[in-house]
Amino acid sequence: MSNARPQNIKSGILSMLLAMFIFAIVNVLVKEISTTYSVWQITFCRFFFVLIPVLYLLKKEGGQGGIIPMLKPQKPLLLVAIGIIGALAVFILFKAFQIGRLADVTALAYSSIIFLTALSVPLLKETVGWRRWAAVLVGFSGIILMASPDKNIQMGSLLAIVFAMMDATVMILLRLTTKYNKISTTVFYTALFAALTSLPFMLQDFTMPDNGRDIAILLFLGLGGGVGQIFLTRAYSIAPAVAVAPMIYTAMIWGGLFGVVFFGESLTLNLMVGAFIVILCSIYIIYRENVDRNVPPRDLLID
Repeated sequence: MSNARPQNIKSGILSMLLAMFIFAIVNVLVKEISTTYSVWQITFCRFFFVLIPVLYLLKKEGGQGGIIPMLKPQKPLLLVAIGIIGALAVFILFKAFQIGRLADVTALAYSSIIFLTALSVPLLKETVGWRRWAAVLVGFSGIILMASPDKNIQMGSLLAIVFAMMDATVMILLRLTTKYNKISTTVFYTALFAALTSLPFMLQDFTMPDNGRDIAILLFLGLGGGVGQIFLTRAYSIAPAVAVAPMIYTAMIWGGLFGVVFFGESLTLNLMVGAFIVILCSIYIIYRENVDRNVPPRDLLID
């Protein structure tokens, strides 16, 4: 994808920074509104309303051919699987935000690149050299540190780790489906199937919004997530992955800052040291992957 257009590293980095800022705002709103609405209802809104900006992406990528040809997917069962797993993963992530600390959950959620490297061996039969295995092992030590900011592992942190593992699984499936489908087609159908997966659970505990503020927030969860996805996709399309992927970890900074400002959280030493270790190891893994296989890691799920 990085060869599709002339490379523009500065613009790619800016697009990734904007994507991570938007996703961080979405996470704050999820934690805020989860006190009023069920996590399944929030999950449904996240995927259903994202279809609106994704339709714009489909139209843009379709060009003169229009949207219709873009809606003809290859390997549809794989897209269904991604949608179902994605819905469950995001539900777990949003539950983690509901009960956990924003900074802790954000940092742990973005550790998925560590799990992705480990899972790519049994699931994709990839060869991972000793350098990346070393980075994975050191990265796991950072995850353990982050999961116990006060020397006790919290349920929110455990859920965030489960999400990171599921997100890594989704990324592996995305690597398979993007061989046959364009990114926008993949995002559209996975969001659609994720919304359909969430719908019956949402209906069991549905709460009708009774004010404009809540309606706006629920809309923004999807619209903002979709716009963030467009910026993320643009970043990978105009710049090398090794340049833009490390910008993903600015989300940890926003998570820590917003946790302090909006929820009165404190940044523990374990969290900061663990996040630093994970960021360094992840950046190194991204670099080695770019060198070894020249395949940009694309995280299309994480918020």
